[in-house]
Amino acid sequence: MKRGPSRYISRTAYLDPGKAGSYERDRFSGALGRYRWRREMDGVGAVVDMLPAGVSVLDCPCGVGRWWPVLERRAERIHAVDLSPAMLGEAERRIGSVAVPVEVSKGDAERLELADASVDAVFSHALTKHLPIPLQQRVLNEFARVSRAWVVCSFSLLNHLTYELWRRRDLVDSNALLPEQLDDIAAAAGLTEVARRRCTTPIGVEHSVLFRKAAA
Repeated sequence: MKRGPSRYISRTAYLDPGKAGSYERDRFSGALGRYRWRREMDGVGAVVDMLPAGVSVLDCPCGVGRWWPVLERRAERIHAVDLSPAMLGEAERRIGSVAVPVEVSKGDAERLELADASVDAVFSHALTKHLPIPLQQRVLNEFARVSRAWVVCSFSLLNHLTYELWRRRDLVDSNALLPEQLDDIAAAAGLTEVARRRCTTPIGVEHSVLFRKAAA
């Protein structure tokens, strides 16, 4: 029996064209927003720069295309996929601002309509933090399936000390992972961690992680 789409808030949160149009302004305006922007760009950029030059990259979900200037430092072409037509509409406005070819299409990270090993690398930022852990596994499996060699994906990661501090304050995010949990879901997807960088403020938990396929 064919599995239907999963239900979680981020599947519908960005369908509104108004929200898509104000996505960056809502998150990165003001001094704090600009600081967060720099932290993300520095952290994620350091991981992307570990990829070899001249790779084909799947950006999923691409959102409004804000990572393309970072990805083009290593990509020879970008295939950009998102579930939201509104976000894709915003992204399409940016195609001419990057120096590499960009193909944009609607798609679902849980069931990518791409052949096995059809791109050199998959890039995904700020998706898994919205997903229950079983869905994080499903999505990482898909990224590994369509990639020939590399996956760059962000995760909310807690070490045991921060987990205990957050637990005592009832702040633990049920979607956040301990390091051994990330090791387990990566291994199940046939991936090995190469590097990770924090890509948020010093008190945040989001990390950008570079994986290599075990068979690559």
